[in-house]
Amino acid sequence: MTLGDRSVRHEGRTSTTLRRDMAEPFFSVAVPCWNVGATLRDQLDAIFEQVVDEDAEVIVIDDHSDDDTATVAAQWADEHPDAAIAVLRAPRRGGPKPSRNIGALVARGTWIVNVDGDDLVLPGWFEALSQCVRSAPDTTIVTGIVVHPDGTRSAPTDFDGSPTVFGGNMAISRQTLLSCSGFDESMFRGGTETEFVLRAQRSWGLSVVGCDQSAIFYRHPTKESPIRLRARRQLQRVKGHSYLEHRLQLEGARQGKSALWFELISSPLTALARITVSPGTMPRSTHLRVAVSKQVRLFWLAWFQLTRPRPRLMDPNAVDAYTFVHRGPLPSDQNESRSA
Repeated sequence: MTLGDRSVRHEGRTSTTLRRDMAEPFFSVAVPCWNVGATLRDQLDAIFEQVVDEDAEVIVIDDHSDDDTATVAAQWADEHPDAAIAVLRAPRRGGPKPSRNIGALVARGTWIVNVDGDDLVLPGWFEALSQCVRSAPDTTIVTGIVVHPDGTRSAPTDFDGSPTVFGGNMAISRQTLLSCSGFDESMFRGGTETEFVLRAQRSWGLSVVGCDQSAIFYRHPTKESPIRLRARRQLQRVKGHSYLEHRLQLEGARQGKSALWFELISSPLTALARITVSPGTMPRSTHLRVAVSKQVRLFWLAWFQLTRPRPRLMDPNAVDAYTFVHRGPLPSDQNESRSA
């Protein structure tokens, strides 16, 4: 399927786990997370400090963590009995894209706000984002910025002439997200958020609006992580970017198959020459890493051209496989208790 093809529409479904017979909140904040038991409390505290008086619910989706992430989220919810929060646990690890799709499927809000469990929303984040959302049409994707540990601030860049978003700091109409069939779950990491945004713009006519005052603190993976873990992340990222290239028919389609295969064969020789005669300004290890990444990318590009994989989009039936670790009162419950 090319980017211009329209996906199957999913209108959502009624879920017995979240009581849809009650008034729907305006915002559903979806928080995908994996192995963030040590920092998740900080994120939940920061989110609820900003949404406590808003018409919002929070949905934490634990991507089958190896640590106590789901337990920490459930304990936090128990300690805040008035919080409109649900905690779900995936049957197996699938990455942030399935978690974001599930968040949209079980949410009741008019707008979905996506943030990641390993980041930290900064003061003023929700107020700025909600103002942008309330002034935007339903065909808009609103995205904020990220603040890095060194204090620098980054806004999403363009890709192939189209604006992109930060998947961990964005808002979109729930019905629009469902109609676009959600995020492509084929790749674990690397590029599929960009694929969704470009597909949404080109196939469904959505636009992207930046919200400069809505910022999150982005926690970079620690450099103390095991080398094999960092290597695996990098290889997964390269694979994802290769899949994105294939899906958008950029490099492979423009150069043609013959050019791709020529690059695949000739690239090892070029890489070997660069590693053998490394400039003094760049360590040979860096050249080796770049060369390996390029070869992996070319391999996956060739593989995708041979196999022609189809995107794996949102599946409403996937909700049945998730376990609800906690169900809390919904915003309408809070309003009734306050009025009483």
